[in-house]
Amino acid sequence: MEWSRVEISWDNGSDNNFNDSLTSPAGLDTDAQASHQRFINDVPHFEDVIQMHGRTIGKGILFSSANKHNLAISSFDDAITNLGAIPSESGLEIPINSNLTEDVILEVATIAEGQVVRLIATEQFGGISETFSLPIGSKLAGAIWNGRSLKIDYKF
Repeated sequence: MEWSRVEISWDNGSDNNFNDSLTSPAGLDTDAQASHQRFINDVPHFEDVIQMHGRTIGKGILFSSANKHNLAISSFDDAITNLGAIPSESGLEIPINSNLTEDVILEVATIAEGQVVRLIATEQFGGISETFSLPIGSKLAGAIWNGRSLKIDYKF
């Protein structure tokens, strides 16, 4: 199974500046994660480290040949329940608690039964790691940030 990264675009009508709030001066009204992010963004010599980190994360999770058949793939209905997603006719909307949308990874792979989606979203204490099949006969059409929700569209 070979995974391909899915580009997540922004909904033009949504408020996509919540990441910018991490870099605004908040004084004592901030948390450790936001302070750390502001510090990292303000240190120019960390640019190489940040790019290297991005390339490492961009590779996704690699599975050995022995493990690829043991990969747990949830059904579409189970994924809706597991993720707290809101289904629609041609997609689903998943609430994402992470403030760092650039760290959210969405990938797609094709297997004999159809397409499989893998979502990885890190959070301060854990996050989301869910692999699920799309409805039978559908293919991923795109992904869009809608505020703090990720809308995944598919077509038949």
